[in-house]
Amino acid sequence: MDLVVCMGSACHQMGAFEVVTALKRLLKEHNLQDAVNLKGAFCLGECGKGVVLDFDGRRILHVQPDTVETIFDEEILPCFVERKS
Repeated sequence: MDLVVCMGSACHQMGAFEVVTALKRLLKEHNLQDAVNLKGAFCLGECGKGVVLDFDGRRILHVQPDTVETIFDEEILPCFVERKS
């Protein structure tokens, strides 16, 4: 699965570098480095909506360095954890 972080000017100013650093750490902590292809994009066209992620074709908006862990736990991690009935 692809996880793309917008690295455009607006997102860069809103903390894209810190978001990438946190995502690398979280992927490693959950042993997902091989399952997720983390990469950057020049611009995802959602300027002004925080740091923008594209997770396997789905946009996640308003990501900030202080919310990235919660967003990871709620939006990304569930795709890899078996749900119990």
